[in-house]
Amino acid sequence: MVAIVSAMLLYGLYVGMLRLLEDALPAIVITLLAPVSLVSIMAGSARSGRHP
Repeated sequence: MVAIVSAMLLYGLYVGMLRLLEDALPAIVITLLAPVSLVSIMAGSARSGRHP
């Protein structure tokens, strides 16, 4: 009985997390991609600066 209840609670948490992620996914993707693109742009400019 305890296992069933804990499994249901875990499943509810899992589904809730998935729904939250679904809602927040664009913001997460933007926050993850912004630093990566900035770093790649900086690395590209540094490379082009070293080899004129």
